[in-house]
Amino acid sequence: MGITRRAAFLLLGGLAAIGLGALLQAPWILFWAYNAAVAVLLMLDWICCPRKRTFSAHRSFERTFELRRRSSVTLTIRARARRALSMRVSDAPPEGFLWDHQAPKMTCEADGSVTHTYAVQPTLRGIFRFECCYVQVTGPLGLSTRRYALPCPGNAPVYPDLEPMRRYRLLAERRQLDRDDQSSHCVRGVGSEFVGIREYTPDDDNRKINWMATARVGKPMTSVFDVERNQQILLAVDMGRWMHAPMGEVTRLDRAVELAAAMAQVAISSGDRVGLVLFDTEVRAYLKPGKGTVHMNRVLELLYKARSSTCESRLSDLSAFAQTRMRNRGMVCVFSYLDGEDAARAAGRDLFFLGRRHALQFASLTDPLLGMLSDRPADSSHRLYVKAAAIYRTATEQNAARVLQASGMFCQADEPVRLLSRVVSRYVSMKQQL
Repeated sequence: MGITRRAAFLLLGGLAAIGLGALLQAPWILFWAYNAAVAVLLMLDWICCPRKRTFSAHRSFERTFELRRRSSVTLTIRARARRALSMRVSDAPPEGFLWDHQAPKMTCEADGSVTHTYAVQPTLRGIFRFECCYVQVTGPLGLSTRRYALPCPGNAPVYPDLEPMRRYRLLAERRQLDRDDQSSHCVRGVGSEFVGIREYTPDDDNRKINWMATARVGKPMTSVFDVERNQQILLAVDMGRWMHAPMGEVTRLDRAVELAAAMAQVAISSGDRVGLVLFDTEVRAYLKPGKGTVHMNRVLELLYKARSSTCESRLSDLSAFAQTRMRNRGMVCVFSYLDGEDAARAAGRDLFFLGRRHALQFASLTDPLLGMLSDRPADSSHRLYVKAAAIYRTATEQNAARVLQASGMFCQADEPVRLLSRVVSRYVSMKQQL
C-alpha cells in the first residue's frame, strides 16, 4: 500500500494534536486518537481501491523500431469501474531502449479507458520483448494507492536505421541513380526473358518454335525472348571481431548492416536479384537471390539478427561459398574492415578467384571520429598525440585499401555516409558493364 500527499499531511497533523492535547492536559490521548482515526481512513480507502481484475492493458507501436530513431509506444488502460478513477500509467521497456520515465496523472471515467504515449529510442538491434505495464490507482478518499502489473506481452523487432534505404529507394524510383537509364534497357535478341509469340520466319532458331501455339493457330509460331540485363547481386556482411568496434552510439557492424540494407534496396529497385551472406569464421546465414518487396523484407529480417563475434573472419570461406552459389557472372559486395596492409594482402589472396569470376567491390568502413580528431587543433600535448595517432590510423586504412586495389579488385575505405554513395555509384557503373 502506498500513501498520497494528502495522507502525509494528515499524518503530520498528529504533531498539531500533541500541541492541542497539551493545552487540554492530555497530549498523548489526543495524539493516539487522531492517528487511529487517520489509520482507519487509510485502511478503508485502501480497501475501496479497485482490484487488479478491474483493469486490462493493450500496447501498440507507432511503426517499426529502428536503431537510434525515436518511436512512439501507446498504452491503453481499460477500467471497468463504476466511478471515475485517478491513476498513473507507466511502462518498462526492454533493456537497450532509452525512454521517458514520467508517469503522468490521469483521470479515467467510469467504465472508460485512458491512453499514455511515450517515446523510446532503441540502442541495440534484434528482437526485444515487452512484458508488463504498470498502473497506480488512487482510492476514493485520495489517501492510499494500489499498484498493479498488467500483462501485455509483445515482441518488438529493432531494425537498422532504414533512412538511407528509403532515400536511395526514392532515387531509384525516380531513375536518378543512373541518368542515362541504360541499366534497365533490354536488347531484343536471344535471351531468357519471355516477351511474346509471333509468326515463324526462316531465320528463327528452330529451338524457339512454340509447338502449342503452332497447333492452336495452324501455322508455325515462335517464342520471342529478350536479353535480360538484370544481374545477380550478392551482399556479404562481415561479423568478425573488427565489426564489434564502436562507431559513436553503435558498432561498425550496425553501420555495415545499414549500408547493406540501402544497397539491397537500390539493387531490387533496379530490377536485380539480391542475395545476402553473413559470415565470420564461416558462413553463418545465407539468403538466396530474389526480387520484390517480399524478398526485401526477408533481407531486413536476416540483417537485423546479425551479431558480431570475437573471432577473426575468414574471407577464404566466403570466397569458396560464393563461387558455389553464383554460377553465372554477377556482382559481389563485401562490407568489412581492413586494419592494415597485411590484412589487405591476405584479403587479396582469399578473394582472388572470386574477383576473377565476378565483379567484386570491397567496402571498408572507417570510423568518422578519426576524421574529426585529425582536423581538431592540437592546443595541448595530449591533443597533439591524439591527432597524430588519428592521422596515422587514417593513413594505415587508406594504404590497406590501395594495397587491395592493386591486387586487381575495386576497394574503397571511407566513413559510412560517404562510403554508401561511393558503393552505389560503383554499382551503377559496374551494372552497365556487365
